[in-house]
Amino acid sequence: MKKAVLLLFISLSSIALSQEFNRYKYVLVPRQFSFQNFEDQYRLNTLVRHKLKQQGFTVLFDNEIIPNDLAKNSCLAIRADIVVKKSLFGTKTKLVLKNCKNQIIYQSPIASSKDKEYKAAYTKTINENLKSIKSIKYQYTSNNQPIEDKSKQEISTTTADTTAYISPSKPVITNVDNGFDISKKLYAQPIKNGFQLVDDTPRIVMKIYNTAKTDVFLTNDACSIVYKKDGKWFIAKTLIDEVVSNEINILFAR
Repeated sequence: MKKAVLLLFISLSSIALSQEFNRYKYVLVPRQFSFQNFEDQYRLNTLVRHKLKQQGFTVLFDNEIIPNDLAKNSCLAIRADIVVKKSLFGTKTKLVLKNCKNQIIYQSPIASSKDKEYKAAYTKTINENLKSIKSIKYQYTSNNQPIEDKSKQEISTTTADTTAYISPSKPVITNVDNGFDISKKLYAQPIKNGFQLVDDTPRIVMKIYNTAKTDVFLTNDACSIVYKKDGKWFIAKTLIDEVVSNEINILFAR
């Protein structure tokens, strides 16, 4: 069962990542990452830019003159970063991609090297980080552009019984946060192609999107799936070659 869930998760995650990335027209790469002493040290920034371009992305250094459409809507771009952890035992790196709201939309598996020379270690591990996005089939689609939603609306809650439902006629407009207490009830509000799960605050904890499989949803960060088994709902996340699954309490409107 675990193997089947893992395979399903990997397959759906790849599709979800492609759909998520297709919303963004540009990738911004810093001329200098935080761990570097000067711009493009060891040619690492050029390496990241080149590899992302090979995937079909329109890649810009963050100090370049930006196109007019990006100037009008900064959310058309995602920002690439390399997170580094150094120790006596070697160097570890991770590729992180964030949107205009500083939300992580993708992070690669950690790559490590025992090379003593930083240039060799960084080049090796960053190349490994970038390999993880090769499965993404990227093609920018302008009909689903991300924009910063500045509107603020409140929703009403019904607390008459344990199946309280938050009215979808007044949707929550807040930041989506996937760090949540899995023991709390989440109320499912219909949205386009899926549902948004709202807690009692009220606050959107995550959005889940329909798939070709009944009772299987992709989460908004494309890093997890929500599925139903034996009448209960679970959220599953893969960690390298292992699936971690936890039960969650979702209430749908009747």
